[in-house]
Amino acid sequence: MSRGEQIRKKFVARGESITGWAQARGFNVQQVFEVLAGRNLGLRGNAHRIAVALGMKRPVKDGTIERRAE
Repeated sequence: MSRGEQIRKKFVARGESITGWAQARGFNVQQVFEVLAGRNLGLRGNAHRIAVALGMKRPVKDGTIERRAE
């Protein structure tokens, strides 16, 4: 099971919609779904911020990208 699928299941378990989560944080809803589906890897910009907020990536201060272990 992919990390995105695991995160989707957590949303379901909490009874929280992904759309509501995205809107509450000011994220583009479509981009959130793309990051969760793996179509957008969140390498930079808003997609990266989304991946960090979802727990798919760790924030890194030196400018490098680090993926969480699955």
